Amino acid sequence: MFQRLPSHFKLILGYVLYFALILLVYKISFLLVYSYRLQGVPFQELAYAFLLGFRFDLVVIGMTLGLFAFLSVLPYFNQFKLYRFFWGYTPLLLGIWMIAHLIADIIYFENANKHIGYEGFVFLGKDLGVILKSALEQNTITFLIGVIFLLIFLPLSTWLFLKYNPYRYQKESWKSTTIQIVLVSIITIIAIRGGIQESPIRATNAIVSGNNFVNNIALNGVFTSIMDLKSQSIPKFLKLETQEAITIVRKETAYAGAEFISDKYPILRVQKETNPGTPPNVVLIMLENWTGKFISPISNGLVEGKEITPYFNQLLKKGRFYNRFIASGGRTTNGMMSILTGIPDRPGLTVVRTHQVLGNFSGIGNIFKRMGYDTYFVTGGDLSFDNKSTLMPHWGFDTVLGEKEITKLGRFKLGAWGYDDADVLQLLHERISTSKKPILGLALTLTTHYPYRTPSEKFRIFDPSTRDYDFLNVYNYADWAVHNFITQAEKSGYFKNTIFVLWQTIRITDI
Repeated sequence: MFQRLPSHFKLILGYVLYFALILLVYKISFLLVYSYRLQGVPFQELAYAFLLGFRFDLVVIGMTLGLFAFLSVLPYFNQFKLYRFFWGYTPLLLGIWMIAHLIADIIYFENANKHIGYEGFVFLGKDLGVILKSALEQNTITFLIGVIFLLIFLPLSTWLFLKYNPYRYQKESWKSTTIQIVLVSIITIIAIRGGIQESPIRATNAIVSGNNFVNNIALNGVFTSIMDLKSQSIPKFLKLETQEAITIVRKETAYAGAEFISDKYPILRVQKETNPGTPPNVVLIMLENWTGKFISPISNGLVEGKEITPYFNQLLKKGRFYNRFIASGGRTTNGMMSILTGIPDRPGLTVVRTHQVLGNFSGIGNIFKRMGYDTYFVTGGDLSFDNKSTLMPHWGFDTVLGEKEITKLGRFKLGAWGYDDADVLQLLHERISTSKKPILGLALTLTTHYPYRTPSEKFRIFDPSTRDYDFLNVYNYADWAVHNFITQAEKSGYFKNTIFVLWQTIRITDI
């Protein structure tokens, strides 16, 4: 029967099997790498999640190969060699990309506890170097194996395609061509939908357990990345009528002493003056990757009897601590936009990665500048990453410091991802101390960002025998860095007239 198939179908079917094999090997590798997370998981749940994954694999195959299958059956064009080469060879390159993408997904999952999303595409630009450097440092062996494999596989697969390509052009009747077009269209649509059910398959269909890892087994990084790019707006069935939304938001956010003042801008309000004295400094510290899981009283704060954040556990008793705080997304950009503009980011592709962010959003810095404040932002990382060099001035920060600016000072040692938290907070402290006007100071920490490297041995309180030891060590360091900053502030002249706000950027168990 296979011999009777048209040669273009033989080639496409070969690619289908090739892509299916890639996804199967990925799924097995994913389970092997993270097998330590399966402790206590019933075999039935594991088996069901694994088998369910074939539906998501089907979607990926339909999305990636459907177009080329359609091009292969179009009449007339196949007589041109360049056209045949395009639809025949491009899937081979897609397969190579898929392998690289899925290797990255396995590495990404270790630290994010979720499959890779839109960042799998947007980081292919100017941020790629930072990502590759990070992957090389944290997962050297996996990274090098992947690179060597791709360097060998690309020329080898190209040679095999040129030598064994089964396609031979033959003129076919319109009846045969029409049947093939209809058949390919139907199969592609069913594949992309993940079956013939009423609604297309979604990531939520992978939820089969109360265990988060089990719910990720069926998914793969190609599916989640494509769905992220597709999701750039709220589905209609989830939208509220504008007036209903306004009523709900006003009710939930209203408080004594504030008044909503505009119908055109319905959540714009004015707060009555409550402090007739000197305006206070406002210090905002975004704590990268801090999870509330290790904060007491959210948990006991202990791992193997060791307190991860001893200083912060004491600090929170001196102020207000919110343990029911929901993150607006899974990446730092989501948290930055929500806090600095007052508007939650959308699902899927972040607005920060589109032109819309410059046209439709103001920022907290602009508000404070109108009240006579200095505005200052500092982070230890590269400002070009996530467009901070553009966004921070747009959101009202007149002074913006990143890795390059700090390097010019010649004072600090560069860490794994950038300059470490204590150094960044030291610069923030010095700027507040010397400001002649009230200041809005913002710092974004990053030592707790992958790859995890502590700047000193004394913070390495766990060894490799402890799960997530490298993250726990940098978390312990970050706790000390915040403590060191607060201790300096308490001894300074600005402390009593300063509001300090510390929050975590991305985890659901926020602080």
